[in-house]
Amino acid sequence: MNGLVDLQAHDLLVHRLKKRLQEIPAAVKKLEGDARKEEEALAELDRKFKHEEVTQKEKELEIKSGEEEVKKLQKRLMEVKTNKEYTALIHEIDSTKVRISQLEEEALRLMDSVQDFRRRREEVRKNQDKKKSAIQASINALREEETAARQALEAEEKKRPVLASVVSRETLRTYEQVLNKKADHKALAAVKAGVCKGCQMRLPTVTIDQLHKGTDLIICENCSRILYLED
Repeated sequence: MNGLVDLQAHDLLVHRLKKRLQEIPAAVKKLEGDARKEEEALAELDRKFKHEEVTQKEKELEIKSGEEEVKKLQKRLMEVKTNKEYTALIHEIDSTKVRISQLEEEALRLMDSVQDFRRRREEVRKNQDKKKSAIQASINALREEETAARQALEAEEKKRPVLASVVSRETLRTYEQVLNKKADHKALAAVKAGVCKGCQMRLPTVTIDQLHKGTDLIICENCSRILYLED
């Protein structure tokens, strides 16, 4: 039975290594996705910043254009011949000044917005650099773990024929049949104080007696694992 226990320990380790090797690529992919999300968030902030910046410049150009229009209208005041023309020009100048005032308010709001975006972008960039470094460090650690797991798996798989050779063919066949049916990859269950550690069920006295005799493989009637007495 000791040989079977050693084989179970080996097979369980191999199972865990294979499972981990399946998990690592998904973990790396998720981390890479997290890194892309960080880059996309900064890119979106950059787009908003540039839009606000362009809009601010457009407002400043409109203000400049309005101021030039007022100068032209004021110059025309000196040239008008009638009160009607004078009144019309005064009205147009006043309207243009009102529009300029509105544009100046919008420009000031946009200036504050641009400054806020610039400050936020710098904060996000610094925070993103830290996150990207942490993500890359995690990816590197996973890659190293993957390499180590592959090497360990290769070494462990070479040991199995030796471990299996000390177990009889019939016992090995039964063990592997049980093993293939167990999701947790545990074909053996220790027995302690009359309880099967595989299913936590108390075993009949006759089963305990059979285990003490040690002549045959004993299967738990509840969880179908091969039983052995724990030292």
